[in-house]
Amino acid sequence: MSATITPDNQKEKTMNADTSVDIGIESNDSGPKRSGQQRMFDYLLPEWKVIVPGIVSSILIAVIAGLLAGIMGQFAASVKHPTMRALEIAALELVLCYIVRCGLIWVQSVSFAELSQRITLNLRSDLYRRLNKLSLSFFDGEQTGNLISTISNDVPVLSNGIVSLKDAVSNPVIVVGGVIWLFIISWKLTLITMFALPFIMIILNTLSKILKDISVETQNKLGDVTTTSEETLGAARLVRAFVAEDRENARFENQLRLAKMWTMRGVYRSAILGPAGDVVGAISIAGALCFGGHEVVTGAMSLKQLAIFVAVINRISGGVSGMTGIVTTWRTMQGAAERVFSNIFDVPIKVMEKSNAKILPPVHGDIEFEHVSFEYIEARPVLKDIDFNMKSGQVVAIVGESGSGKTTLSDLIPRFYDPTQGRILIDGQDIRDVTLSSLRSQIGIVDQVTNLFGGSVRENIAYGRPDASLEEVEEAARYANAHEFIMQMGDGYDTIVGQRGVQLSGGQRQRLAIARALLTNPRILILDEATSSLDTASEQLVQEALEKLMKGRTTLVIAHRLSTIVNADNILVMSSGRIVEAGRHAELLALKGKYSYLYETQYRASIDPESLGPCKETNSDQ
Repeated sequence: MSATITPDNQKEKTMNADTSVDIGIESNDSGPKRSGQQRMFDYLLPEWKVIVPGIVSSILIAVIAGLLAGIMGQFAASVKHPTMRALEIAALELVLCYIVRCGLIWVQSVSFAELSQRITLNLRSDLYRRLNKLSLSFFDGEQTGNLISTISNDVPVLSNGIVSLKDAVSNPVIVVGGVIWLFIISWKLTLITMFALPFIMIILNTLSKILKDISVETQNKLGDVTTTSEETLGAARLVRAFVAEDRENARFENQLRLAKMWTMRGVYRSAILGPAGDVVGAISIAGALCFGGHEVVTGAMSLKQLAIFVAVINRISGGVSGMTGIVTTWRTMQGAAERVFSNIFDVPIKVMEKSNAKILPPVHGDIEFEHVSFEYIEARPVLKDIDFNMKSGQVVAIVGESGSGKTTLSDLIPRFYDPTQGRILIDGQDIRDVTLSSLRSQIGIVDQVTNLFGGSVRENIAYGRPDASLEEVEEAARYANAHEFIMQMGDGYDTIVGQRGVQLSGGQRQRLAIARALLTNPRILILDEATSSLDTASEQLVQEALEKLMKGRTTLVIAHRLSTIVNADNILVMSSGRIVEAGRHAELLALKGKYSYLYETQYRASIDPESLGPCKETNSDQ
C-alpha cells in the first residue's frame, strides 16, 4: 500500500487551527440582550454604500410627492378661472416631476433589492455556519424541518422587511413634510385635521403587538409543515411498508390547515389597519373641508390654498396608510427575527475551542480515559467514572446491552461532546487543549448507518480530502473492496449515488464509507457496529475491508455481535454507563460474568472461537 494510506508511513498532515468565524451576530452575554430587529441593523450598517442611494432616492420621491400635491392643487384652483398659460405650466411641471420620479423609483428599487439580496445571502450563510458550529447536543433535540424552515421561510420574511425600508423612509417624510406644509397654509385647519392621528397611533400600536405574536406562531406552524414533509419523504419506504399513506396525508394536511389558520389570523388583523386609518382620516378630511369651505366663503382663505390643502391631506393619508403596512411587515419581521436569533444564534456552543488551543501533531494513537463521566441532561448520567487506556495500534472493543453508553463513549473521543467530569488524553495531551480540526482530522469513523451525499462516488470517497487525485480515490476504493462494483456502475467514479446513497446497497454504502476513511489515513479509528445490518456476502467483503483499515491503527470497536471482537486486545463490558468487566475474550469467559452471559446467549451453539480471525463475523442470529 502506498504512503497515502498506510498509517506506519503516514505523511505529515498540515493541520491548521479552525479559523472559521461566524459573520453572524451572536448573543452578548456580558451586556443586555438586544432584540432581533436591533441585531438586524448589524447586518445593515456594513451595506451603507447600497443603503445611502436608496434612502436619498426615497426622500426625494417623498419631496416630489409633495410637489405633485401642490401642482395638482394649483391645477384644481385654476379651473375656476383657467388660462392656457397656467394650464401649460402646470402640465409641464407635472410631466417633469413624473420623469424625475420614475428615475428615482428605479434607483430606489434597485438599491433596496440589492440590499435585500445581500442581507439574505449573509444571513443564510451565517445561519449555516452557525448550525455547522453548534454542538451535536443541539441537533439531538431539534427537528431538522424546523431548521430548514428557519433558513427557507424566516429569512425571506426578514428580507421583505428590509425591502420595506424604502417605505419606512419615504412615508414618514411625506407625512412630516406634509404636516409642516399644512401648518404653513392654515394652522387652524391643520389642528382640526390632526385630531385623527392619536386614534390612528392607538390602532397601530395595539394591532402591531398582536401581529408580532401571530407572526411567531405562524412561522412555527410553517416549520411544522416543513418538518412533517421532510420526515415523510425521508421515510418513504417505511410509510408504504406500513400502508400509512392516508395517515401521513391527513397529518400533513392538518399541519397545512394550522399554518393557513395562523396566516389568516395575521391577514385579518393587518387588513384592519388600512381601512381603520382611512375611515378616521376621511372624518378628519371632511371636517377640514367644512371648516375650509367656511374660511373660503369668509375670505380668510383662498380657494387655491384650500385646493392645495386637500391635495396635501390626500398625499399624507397615503403616507399614513403606507406606514400601517410598514408596521405590519416589521412586526412580522420581529417574529421571524426572534426565531432566527433566539433559536439558533443565541444557542450556546457547548463544545468550544479554547482561544489558545494548540494544533495536535500527528499522533501515535495512545488514548486514555481518566475517570470520565457524562450526562446529556443534568443529574441523569449516561457514563459514570469511565477509566481505561488504549495503546497505539491496539484494538479495544466495547460491548453491552443497548443503552449502556457505548456510542456515547466513542463520541467523546472526537469531541462531539465534552465529559461532564474527568478528561480524555491522546498521546498524553488533553483533547480539550487542541484545535478541533487537528483532532478530528486524525480520527476515522465508520458507523452502522452510512451517511452519503447525493453527489458522485468520487466526491463521497474524497469527502474528507477533496483535493485527492482520482488515483488516490481508486486506491482507497480497491482496499475497501469497492472498486469492482464502482466500475460496474454506468459512469464509474462519476456515478451519482442519489440522496443518502439510495442507488447503492447497504454493503456498497459501507464499503464507500470505509474507502472514505482510508483516504483520510486516520491514526485512530472508531467502528460503530459497521456490519450488523449486512447480508452474508456483503458482510464478508466489508469485514475484509475493515481488517485492512484497522491494520496498524488504534481502533475502538463497538459491537453487538460478540463474534467480531473475540481477538481484540481488550474488551470493555458496559452496563448502565459503567465498565463492569475488562479483559481479553478468554479471560472474560472464564469470569462467568456479564460478558460470558452475553456471549453464551448469542452463540452457545454457533461459534467456534478458534476459527475466527481478528475481526471475523458469523451470520448467526443475535
